Amino acid sequence: MQRIGTWRPDARFLDVGCGLGLYAEFWHSRGFQVAGIDLDADLIAHARGRAEARNFSIRYETGTADHLPFKGHSFDIVFANSLLEHVLDWEGCIAEWIRVLAPDGLLWIETTNVLCPRQGEFRWLPLYSWWPRFMKRIVVDLACGPFPALANYSPCPAVHWFSFFQLRTFLEARGLCVRDRFDCLDLARVGLAKRCVRNLAVSNDVARWFAYLLVSPLVVLATRGSNRPMARDDQEVLQPASPSTALRSSANSP
Repeated sequence: MQRIGTWRPDARFLDVGCGLGLYAEFWHSRGFQVAGIDLDADLIAHARGRAEARNFSIRYETGTADHLPFKGHSFDIVFANSLLEHVLDWEGCIAEWIRVLAPDGLLWIETTNVLCPRQGEFRWLPLYSWWPRFMKRIVVDLACGPFPALANYSPCPAVHWFSFFQLRTFLEARGLCVRDRFDCLDLARVGLAKRCVRNLAVSNDVARWFAYLLVSPLVVLATRGSNRPMARDDQEVLQPASPSTALRSSANSP
């Protein structure tokens, strides 16, 4: 967010598919005005309890990703982590997320990468992301029925697998400027191998396609009505710890 230029301590942040609210709590602790929404009422109840126990002012709502109970342009950042692959109408969900996105806002999506053979949910099925769609449908039916271990016991297995180029085309048609993890990588903080992969990936789309064979999940960062340049690779950029790192640190603290 800092490299794109959307970082602001008081930003209005929406976590779509927030679950227990772990990411919502992380960004609230960074000064953001946070709201979270999830279909599971029990998870929302737990999230509210966690927020009250920590004296966090986080708004939680029960609802669906394609019908958000918020006014248009309500959020500076809309975040959806590991959600898009599980919904039936992914196009409708993205359209709804764009509706609530403020001018110059950031839509941050993390989802499945169809090009990378490594993935976590169907870990017992080699190269599953490359399987034909009809075979994936059979596997999902089996995972939702007699063989839940196929999807690592996920109650709602992934039904969509995306490429960056597919989502870029969809989002650019709706007026967003689209970047990915390669565009936003801070070269000052990575080793030589990652620098080489990144520099190759951003040089052309053919190289980017091959680079996506190596990375998962897919990370898409789309800004609304903004083509602002990113911070230079040699420019100092403040980097907040990732939510998972911060949560591990807090868990290990007395």
